[in-house]
Amino acid sequence: MPSPHAASCTTSMFLALLIAAPCAAGNAEAALAHVPPQAISFVIIPDLARAGADLSETLARMNRPETSVLGKPVEQLKGWLGVGEGFDERGSVIAYSTAIADAKAGEPQAEWTLLLPASDPKALAASLGMDADGALTFMGQPAFAAIGASHVIVSESADLAKGHDAKGGSAASFMKLVGDDLRVRVDEAELLAWSGPVALGHAKAMGEQAATLAEQRAAEQGMPTGGFAGRTEDLQRLSNAFLGSLEHGILLVDIDALGLALRPIAVLAPEGTLAKAFAAGESGPAPFSHLPKASLYGALSIDVRAVGGGAALKALAAAIDPSGAVLPAWLLDAADRVDGVQLGAYPSKLGVMAGGLLNDSSLVVVTKDPAGVEAVFKEHLMQMGGVTGGLKLTPGWEDARALKDGTTASAFELKPEPVADDGQAQEAAASAMQMLATQAIFGNRGMHGFARVGNGGLIVTYSQRLDVLTRATDAQAGRGATLADDAVVKSMMQWMVAKPDVVGFLGVGQLFKAARQIAGSFGGGADMLPAVPSRAEPIGMAIDVRDGRIEGAVVVPTVVLAAMVEFVADQGDAAERDGAMPTPADGDAPPPADGEPEP
Repeated sequence: MPSPHAASCTTSMFLALLIAAPCAAGNAEAALAHVPPQAISFVIIPDLARAGADLSETLARMNRPETSVLGKPVEQLKGWLGVGEGFDERGSVIAYSTAIADAKAGEPQAEWTLLLPASDPKALAASLGMDADGALTFMGQPAFAAIGASHVIVSESADLAKGHDAKGGSAASFMKLVGDDLRVRVDEAELLAWSGPVALGHAKAMGEQAATLAEQRAAEQGMPTGGFAGRTEDLQRLSNAFLGSLEHGILLVDIDALGLALRPIAVLAPEGTLAKAFAAGESGPAPFSHLPKASLYGALSIDVRAVGGGAALKALAAAIDPSGAVLPAWLLDAADRVDGVQLGAYPSKLGVMAGGLLNDSSLVVVTKDPAGVEAVFKEHLMQMGGVTGGLKLTPGWEDARALKDGTTASAFELKPEPVADDGQAQEAAASAMQMLATQAIFGNRGMHGFARVGNGGLIVTYSQRLDVLTRATDAQAGRGATLADDAVVKSMMQWMVAKPDVVGFLGVGQLFKAARQIAGSFGGGADMLPAVPSRAEPIGMAIDVRDGRIEGAVVVPTVVLAAMVEFVADQGDAAERDGAMPTPADGDAPPPADGEPEP
């Protein structure tokens, strides 16, 4: 494992680059030309000068005094790195790592090198405190430096600093990995990061070592081995399935007045779990084209056929959890008949505690055999009876219930009741929390709803309200506007991936509004949640699965970033106030409450 000092220094450098990234973008190829081909990973800010109006507008839209300190991120970067005269604010910052030859297990496997842009390399080296032999203290750690034509090269190794030679750079190889269709995203990015096979192998080994070490220490100290400390095998399996499936990992970071965009790209190892599970297939219905248009808690669209069909779903679920707890059991059993899944959850007029988060939701399973999928759903539901987690669950199913509008639908329920048997008192003690969780999700009746066979899909609602079922049925049949027609959804999808197979939106504003309702029903805690406007744009996520690679995007709107900044700042202020409160000495009377007279 790398030493704590080396890991700390590397982490600090990455954070420093990330905070300065909003001022970056520009000539990526010129910056990549400084990265030698033997590098195993890098983080680059292509151009510090391009602070641009985007950053200023982003901070202005946040409208928070806490963000004013970020108004000059280059100055922050200079302060963190300890640089002064000679630093080129129009240059590029490049950090890369190289493998240590013949490194033994348990020892550092790589060394870092940092290129600092210099308008006057000698002056910059002097401001860093570089000795005649190149030695210096950098970010609190011993390091070495050398003077280059446009940069000062700093490294933990004297040989790497003095012998830095880009040897033609890494622009061509990186652009080939990214692909022509994403070249524009590279040019837009404020920060580029890449890890190759060697670095990913190091990360995989470090994660597995950390899990093993945690388990050993827990046993030595007589601590519980649950959670992280007791899941070494699970963590190793996940590490093999995911990190072990990657040949290259790329991250592009873009920030502007609209928000933050993260664009991960995974190039898959041909023999890895992910490459075997996923295979690009024929595209199905457009994302969210079967869901009602309305403000939302969240929405998810999975084009199962486009990512390799039901076999891909089952393989991915098995890789994450062999017990099959990742996806509903009925959906896994029906996976070979499923072409897609679309789920939308919307705020309900009944409120969260009465109706639950899913009261107005719509689930559509896109399939050529909706009756067969419904039969699988029914079979699994009827097998869910019994006692679990302190609750007695009683399933029920009614075929073809007649509804007020003259139509029919299957009605189902899974009624929860607290366990009353004294012999199960320990489980009964937990039933209150289980009931609250069930109520928050499904309402005070527990899981219940309608299932209806449509043309090309099974429609499921988690309430037995006719208006909810009617909206869901109309959307699935293409009658009227759908969530795919929503202006915000359409706009945000343009900033994600070109041909998404998986798309998700999280309505943070509506979710926190619901969370405040839940907290308020218990007499407090609502003020501890971030104050995200209920009409805030959602966080968006999208994934495109292609043969041999996965491209993704996460978009966080500025209004959500602003709320997070405000929340963190308020928590810091509260902690500072709590720390400053005087503690009465033994024997002293506590201060009087507001409105009470002095004793």
